[in-house]
Parts: sequence; structure tokens; C-alpha cells
Amino acid sequence: MNTLADADALSGAHLSYLWMLVGADDRIKPDRLILRRLEGGLHRRVTTPETTRLITAAAAQLACTPRELDHAIWKTQRTP
Repeated sequence: MNTLADADALSGAHLSYLWMLVGADDRIKPDRLILRRLEGGLHRRVTTPETTRLITAAAAQLACTPRELDHAIWKTQRTP
């Protein structure tokens, strides 16, 4: 494996999370907690690409990074 992009075993949320861990502020990890929050707020199903677009747009409006917003949502969803 020469680059992270060559990581065949990683895809989707796992690969996005790995990018986040190495400092990519423009990435989110659209896992079940993030999807659940968006679906609850929108009262409908959302796709992974739509989730990424919505979080990115909301982060721009809130003057934070998508990664920061992802983390804030994740923290609220994992706490009962």
C-alpha cells in the first residue's frame, strides 16, 4: 500500500474516519449515530452522500469544520 487511498480493506465511514484521525478537517464519519441524528431532525431517511453534504453545509453556516460538527453530533448521540 503506497497511500491511504490504496487501502482496499477500508471504505466508506472507516476510510473517512481514518482521514479524520490524521487531521482532515473536511471529512466526516457518516456512521449510524450521525445518520440517526439527521434522520430524526429531518423526519426522513438520508443517504451517506447526502449526510456528508448536509454536515458540510451546516458546518459552513456555523463557522466550524465538518469534522468539529461531526464530533459534536456524535457526542450528543452517544450520550443517553
